[in-house]
Amino acid sequence: MEDIVNQVLNNTPEKKDTLASLKALSVAVTERARQRIDFAKPLLTRFGNGIIYPNTINVVQGKSGVHKSRLVEVILSSLLSPSSKDEHLDFRRSADYKIYGVLADTERNLNEQLPYALQQLKRLTNTTLEDDIQNFTPITLIKIDRTDRFDVLKHFLDDLRKRVKDHLFIVLDVVTDCVENFNDPKSSMKLIDLMNSYINEYNLTFLCVIHENPNSNDKARGHLGTELNNKSSTVLQIGFESKESELIKVKYLKCRKSKRFDPIYMMYSEEAKGLVLADQQQVLTAKESRQVKASISKVKNKIKEVLLSPMQKNDLVVLLTTQFNCGTRTIEERLKEILETKQLFTDEQNDTFYLERYKEGRTVFFRLTKNIT
Repeated sequence: MEDIVNQVLNNTPEKKDTLASLKALSVAVTERARQRIDFAKPLLTRFGNGIIYPNTINVVQGKSGVHKSRLVEVILSSLLSPSSKDEHLDFRRSADYKIYGVLADTERNLNEQLPYALQQLKRLTNTTLEDDIQNFTPITLIKIDRTDRFDVLKHFLDDLRKRVKDHLFIVLDVVTDCVENFNDPKSSMKLIDLMNSYINEYNLTFLCVIHENPNSNDKARGHLGTELNNKSSTVLQIGFESKESELIKVKYLKCRKSKRFDPIYMMYSEEAKGLVLADQQQVLTAKESRQVKASISKVKNKIKEVLLSPMQKNDLVVLLTTQFNCGTRTIEERLKEILETKQLFTDEQNDTFYLERYKEGRTVFFRLTKNIT
């Protein structure tokens, strides 16, 4: 499709006759619809699930100080790793593409912060300190006047596309600094239109890093953030599980080509100087610390006390909501958590059991089943 569109655009005087261009593109799309469509394989996967696809716009968003750039380092290093068998936080690049990465930074200082970030990328891609990462170019817009950044970025990408034939993976960190005013629809749409044009005309994918509004749960900053969310294929949100916790949660807010996957839990490691996967106990501890009512441990104790034989779901939920003076939704969330994390119950003989959910006809039951190892 890309070749057809480019051929039409190159042979159509679009600036002089946009109607002719529109008609030509209609013919091209109609012709392509008569052919077999082989959907592109993902650039980046996790446990075999496609996370980022070629020729798309993608977003990593989060509040200030939640390690957005470190998550992007992991994603970028996964795509730049010499071997497609390398994994970083279980992210893995596809062997079907040769990728050239670009990190366009707008925030970090040039003496320590940005050079150190590049060193982290070297560490993650097994590149020595003295060597440069293959198929990768870092740039900084920090000394470019904000009113000129859009044009400078456009000229850079146009020039790079002429010289590099591999698939370009462009990270804009942070994307709101690439426009004159991220709250201005005209300024915002100018950048988004550029990205939309490039992913259709070039062999290119964008990953945009953006801050969230301080007082919102999942709203990226400004008009630019709203429109990016609309146009993006994958949106990842990173943040702390709670204000008191060091547990980091990466949530899939949007997956255009699939269902939304389960969250990823991470911790920042001083030893690794980066993000590492959290273990199950760290996840459970952090979740329980913010459960004001009906904590997992208390619900488990009550279940062990009352679930001496199979019980209908509705009866168990009513019993637990009465016991803990909370809503049905709270109890259902606790039951779901106990089931999904396969938590064990121990009796006086030190035998272990797990909570099982099953159906008889249309009626849902719960029971404790002995754990046989």
